Amino acid sequence: VISVPLTNLNPGESSSYSFQVTNNLDEVTSEVNISYQCIVKTMHLMPLDIKLYKLEGEEEKVVMECNETFSRNENNILICNSIEQSMPYQEEVLDDYRLDISFPEKFNGLDYTELVDFIDIEIRSWQNVGEQ
Repeated sequence: VISVPLTNLNPGESSSYSFQVTNNLDEVTSEVNISYQCIVKTMHLMPLDIKLYKLEGEEEKVVMECNETFSRNENNILICNSIEQSMPYQEEVLDDYRLDISFPEKFNGLDYTELVDFIDIEIRSWQNVGEQ
């Protein structure tokens, strides 16, 4: 789990957080195909715009916008799931991501000064043993 700090984010400001997902650990590549999903969790108390991008060379592709169209769990946490991604076992793969968070200037009122929130990024992965 990657925890994204929000304590210094003020209205009119933005932050970006980069991370990578790979099928390789200590120079050993997975021996089976892997699928994974990026999951963003937040209370979404602060009116933030949250977008997840997959970076492929010069191309940036939005793979998820975390907003109130996603469901909340039993603890009222907003759970935003990206589309599933795949990594073949035949070669080492390294997927680059960037999470962009912006706090729109229009929310520069007293109602938003005491809000506390969090954003966690979780990577859920599984093996596709029957697929070659």
